[in-house]
Amino acid sequence: MTASAPLLLLFLVGAAVITAAAMAWRWWMEPVRRGPRTLAARLGGALDAVVLSADRGEGVGFRVSPPGIAVLRGPGDQGLIFGFEELLGVELMINGEVRARAYRGEPRRPLDVTRARLQHLALRLVFDDLRYPEFELRLREPEDPGEASSQALDSARRMFAHLEAVLRQTGTAEIARAPATAPPPAPPPPAPTPDEDEPDADDPPF
Repeated sequence: MTASAPLLLLFLVGAAVITAAAMAWRWWMEPVRRGPRTLAARLGGALDAVVLSADRGEGVGFRVSPPGIAVLRGPGDQGLIFGFEELLGVELMINGEVRARAYRGEPRRPLDVTRARLQHLALRLVFDDLRYPEFELRLREPEDPGEASSQALDSARRMFAHLEAVLRQTGTAEIARAPATAPPPAPPPPAPTPDEDEPDADDPPF
């Protein structure tokens, strides 16, 4: 019995270490923590704004410097990156209706509701990209259990404000072009030289 005690203790310690490591790994890989890490890694640093749908593994990250927008489309997704110039528009949808929208070159529609009984909440981004022209972040669906938190609407509203600011700054600014300089005038053609074999007009004929 005495000889087997160290082995039993070693087994218990090993089991406890493995259990703690598994719990730590599970905590580390939870979508609410993995999502921001993935978005930050794709954008190259700390995020200035982020909104997540942890249950669906979806999210949108925003970074000012270096500028970029990253989206997660589901669990295990490595994310897509878009430049500010690729963002064409953003919509905030509440209970199936577009309640706020901003598009490049169009009049904006500000959010006209701040509190509502949320059955559906989504943030839709439109990009100038042939392969991935849009992304819809579903923050709340009618079939989701429980009641929607007001924090979801606040997070979506803040992200909408960030993206609207991007559209205002990149949509109205015109690229200054240097005026085209006229090419230098071509040099005049050389004057013809008189032919030596041709008689001069003043010389008398023979």
